[in-house]
Amino acid sequence: MIPLQTLKKSIKSDPYLNASLDFQSGVLMAIDSLKALGLSLKVDVYDTKYEVSEVSRILAANDFSDVDAVIGPLTPSTFAKVASELQVNNVPVVSPIGLDLQLRSNVFQSRPKTELLKSRIVQFVKKDTLSNNVIIVADSKHVSIANELKRTFNQASIVYSRKNKKGQDENYVLVNDIVGSLKAGNNYVFLETTNAGFVSNVTSLLASVNNTIEPGQKNNDKKKITLVTTDMNDAFEGDQVSNEHLSKLNFHFAATSKWFDETENSFVKKYESMYNTTPNKRAVRGFDLTMDVVLRLVSSNSLYESVNDAPLTEYIESKFAYKKDISGGVL
Repeated sequence: MIPLQTLKKSIKSDPYLNASLDFQSGVLMAIDSLKALGLSLKVDVYDTKYEVSEVSRILAANDFSDVDAVIGPLTPSTFAKVASELQVNNVPVVSPIGLDLQLRSNVFQSRPKTELLKSRIVQFVKKDTLSNNVIIVADSKHVSIANELKRTFNQASIVYSRKNKKGQDENYVLVNDIVGSLKAGNNYVFLETTNAGFVSNVTSLLASVNNTIEPGQKNNDKKKITLVTTDMNDAFEGDQVSNEHLSKLNFHFAATSKWFDETENSFVKKYESMYNTTPNKRAVRGFDLTMDVVLRLVSSNSLYESVNDAPLTEYIESKFAYKKDISGGVL
């Protein structure tokens, strides 16, 4: 038997194990809810150990030919293996978190493509007829998206992270790097990075100059800043990033989940009662996705037919609107 302290240490240090347990806790909550609705389920859970070889062993040892749907695995390589092997029996395999997957005929990508999220925020900025100016702030890892945005917004200025003598990102800019590109009126600033320190630096600087007026100018010459990004990632939610600054900058991004009131939600209350903690996004995702897959199966002849029978479904923080992709698969 593994000592409790060793298990706790593993959960804290292993990001895959942490994510898997969070997701599974939401799945288990969904199963309880579905049983309360009077549904009879047969659910099998397998530990892939994040290894393709273990996936092969599981597939060889069990008969999946009559399975209605498979949710997971979480990692790209193990998911790809499951989807590939089960394609011959046309078993739908649903990816909980994967993006830009290889869309085999039996693959359901439950999250929208990266390109779709990017295009939504770009269209949001383009539709603002009062927008006077666009600035792109990026680090060296995001030169490609910076150039892509520049092609869309021809008059935009690009500001890159300062570098050290070795040419490596220092993940900061100076206020003068940005101020010169701001104009009176509305300014949209795209921030493209996955570095929390850089997010903290840029948002702090932008917040300090937001709604400022040059000496001698009138009130309607204020430089109003709206912060946006094409890639909402963990860097924007880091401890060192000020939510006050993000709020002051009216931060916008395309999201795969909607806001919900945790204090009024019955799922949250039940989860807190069971696990003594508030459910995180992975747990909520596990609940939403499991509810959706099962309810689609009981309301249609198959998960494939549910794409037409139930084109849009909505749960705690997720909406699912699947469409068949011309290259194969469903997303």
